[in-house]
Amino acid sequence: MMVSNLFAQVNLNQNLVAYYPFEGNANDLSGYAINGTAFGESYSTGVYGAPNSAIVFDGTPGSYVDAGTDNRTVVDTLSISCFVRTTFDGIGDIVSKYDPGNDRGYHFQISLGKIRLAGRDGSGTYRQTGFSTTLINDSLWHHVLGVVRGDTWILYVDCNLEGAESNAVSNPDISSNAQLGFGKDVFSDAKYLDCEVDEVRMYTRLLNVDERDSLCATAVYAGIKEQKDPVQFIDVYPNPAQTKIALAGNSTLEKATIQIYNLQGQLVLESTNHGATPVLDIQHLQAGQYIIHATQDNLHLTSRFTKS
Repeated sequence: MMVSNLFAQVNLNQNLVAYYPFEGNANDLSGYAINGTAFGESYSTGVYGAPNSAIVFDGTPGSYVDAGTDNRTVVDTLSISCFVRTTFDGIGDIVSKYDPGNDRGYHFQISLGKIRLAGRDGSGTYRQTGFSTTLINDSLWHHVLGVVRGDTWILYVDCNLEGAESNAVSNPDISSNAQLGFGKDVFSDAKYLDCEVDEVRMYTRLLNVDERDSLCATAVYAGIKEQKDPVQFIDVYPNPAQTKIALAGNSTLEKATIQIYNLQGQLVLESTNHGATPVLDIQHLQAGQYIIHATQDNLHLTSRFTKS
């Protein structure tokens, strides 16, 4: 899948109401800036390979994040995107803002290695997507996306549609004044999660197919290099880098078109007509994670690097 096609129509900041990248803290990088308070947490290497960039919950009552009670304008449309890595075979909530007493709210839940989005929308009925067919407790990073679209609840795992339920409801409303919590069920103060969690994003809109794919594809492009055939990757030196990077592949790259994308899917650098081992000037790039895609004849190579 070509990155240039994949990221054609992507704006991951539009209607973003919560963004917790967990880069050594529980700060909210959305416009709401509602920083969470983390308890009993630690941090591990995240999905993009940076140290201390994923939060680790240990499955005990003292390990969770409190992100406040603000509803963030959520009414009847919500998308929750995040990455998880676990071997947990119990029941625990990744994201929870569930308030059954008021028949409102939602929770993103792992149960026996599977995942679902569930909650209440004022109809008097417990709503859910159904559980995923994919087992996500295999110690690998997985991208999960839960969507509420009016009276329909939808689940994607690693870009694939794995659950959907729709029942006619008049004026569905999932707004909730409950605590937004990560790592536990905030309603019952139970179901604590034993899991690594990274890049939690919440939107008050549906994500288009390009946006869905760009989020989960970064796990493929930037996440677990050892699971891919080595021919599908290029090496980047140094990494992290400040001013320049050199690229080395399984073949010479003098005819390759090299593109660098940020994690919002924006093309930030393109290079052609270079040497067999290209050297690229990255001084103008902001600090952060980037994805590299090189195309040469029928060869498509992908890797990632950090600009420090």
